[in-house]
Amino acid sequence: MISNRRDGFTLVELMIVIVVVGILAAIAIPNYASTRARSYDASMKSDLRTTFLQIEEYQLIRGTMPASSADLETITGYTLSPGVTWAKFELENEDGVPSIHIHLAHPQSPNKWHAHYPAEGSNIELRG
Repeated sequence: MISNRRDGFTLVELMIVIVVVGILAAIAIPNYASTRARSYDASMKSDLRTTFLQIEEYQLIRGTMPASSADLETITGYTLSPGVTWAKFELENEDGVPSIHIHLAHPQSPNKWHAHYPAEGSNIELRG
């Protein structure tokens, strides 16, 4: 006696599984990408806050503001988080008060973080 029973899945069952997996991926991938961008932004914002502290330490050691990010890194040993770079680090003089204009960037984030120390009261702003 021959049995007509077959083991395995039908084509329709496999197609349904593929569609369900595709829908789940379409939902999950954008959320994952935005979570990564937010983590890079948090890293840059944290680096700016730490930079303020390092500038103050530099001022205590040298009695002046650092002229470049290299000066800050040399004296205090400070380095940025992995992947974060100085997009701008300029020593300026506003109304006789020295200040530092800082931008940080990460290659995987569309945003740049901006700060003016101490002219803007050390406020940190997001610049797209």
